[in-house]
Amino acid sequence: MPVILEKAVIFARMKPNDKADLVDLYEEENVTVYCGDGANDCGALKHASVGVSLSKLEASVASPFTSNMDSISCVPSMIKEGRCALITSISTFKYMALYAFIQFISILMIYWRGSILSDAEYLYIDLIIIDVIVLTASRTEASETISKQAPPKRIFHLPTMVSIIIHIIIVAGFQAGTYAWIISQPWFCSVRYESYLTSNFRST
Repeated sequence: MPVILEKAVIFARMKPNDKADLVDLYEEENVTVYCGDGANDCGALKHASVGVSLSKLEASVASPFTSNMDSISCVPSMIKEGRCALITSISTFKYMALYAFIQFISILMIYWRGSILSDAEYLYIDLIIIDVIVLTASRTEASETISKQAPPKRIFHLPTMVSIIIHIIIVAGFQAGTYAWIISQPWFCSVRYESYLTSNFRST
């Protein structure tokens, strides 16, 4: 059967259940897109990863997508938009994960100096830095061409997690190096840190 699925081009004279079974076989191999325009395509439309109805009648009820045209010319656009949405979700997840770890490392260093971020600084980080990038990323349009390399099917993907871990290590090293360089400068003076230590020492 795998050889037939790979070599066959046309499957004709099929019953509705046969269409659904054929889609299930293709689903075991890869993501499947199915287009149909009649009631006999409802089962296959439900079983496919992406079902596209080419009519607004019975098939549109069972299909998650309905084309305004009665042809399969909508499929390339749907693939582009789907890939764009998936990559945008993964990129946003990576950015938010990195943002959380970067802020965590920064706050640890500030606490180590006996200081804290003000409310205005927290608002600036959360409203200005984060929202602007997230909102602009969601406005990114799909590519004009379809790449041969398919994007990952899920967010928790090994290359994605490895990329996040490597970036966290790089950022932590950069922050630690910057911190060490600043406190070693002759012009650096931490009055709040010294008063913090003095008050704690006196209290103990």
